Amino acid sequence: MMSKKMKLILCIALPLVIGAGLILFFVLGGGGREAVPLTLARYEEVEQGMLYEDVVAMLGNGILDSETGEKGDDSHLAVYIWPGENEGSRAVIIFHGGRVASMTYQGLS
Repeated sequence: MMSKKMKLILCIALPLVIGAGLILFFVLGGGGREAVPLTLARYEEVEQGMLYEDVVAMLGNGILDSETGEKGDDSHLAVYIWPGENEGSRAVIIFHGGRVASMTYQGLS
């Protein structure tokens, strides 16, 4: 169970990390399209709490957008982007301690 302090940190840090990540995504042109284009059906298979390794097994490698903390630590936050099939479409998945903590998408079909 997360402590109140950790929840407060997540409430403050997650929007900042997502915002910074999306700005970098657009400024840098999306970081390339090495990942297999994502569809809405595949995105909807991802569930809260899934391990990073399981998400990669389902979706392929995403593009690491930003991270804080050290891998393996409970406080590690990592933001990954999976480009979609359509121009400008994408999924953003945030991992906390190696598990899906938050997900959002834009333009997937």
